[in-house]
Amino acid sequence: MASNNKDQEPQPALDGSTEADLAHNDLEAELLDSRPTPRSITFKYLSILWLLPTFGAIWILVAEAGPILSKPSFLTKLAAVSVEQWVALVLVLLHTIFIGLARHYRQKEKISEMSGS
Repeated sequence: MASNNKDQEPQPALDGSTEADLAHNDLEAELLDSRPTPRSITFKYLSILWLLPTFGAIWILVAEAGPILSKPSFLTKLAAVSVEQWVALVLVLLHTIFIGLARHYRQKEKISEMSGS
């Protein structure tokens, strides 16, 4: 009466789950742990969607740079900057902040994944 492991059905554990169920639960837990956090996803999509306002802001900054560049001193250049250019500059700076935060939170996730493994 030799028993073959291949011919045997999976034995239920004490709680009634089989080895296949336990393996599935382990895989599911691993996938849930590797999902990006909401902050990472939020800043990733903000970075992508913010490209449109950034392109417009860069257009404004480049198209209206002539009067600023023609001024001789720093203070007159600063006085020649229009409100639209200041807003455009803020939009570009916000884009860089969103990119930085997306990278920060994604890196933080990778570190926690490595320490959790």
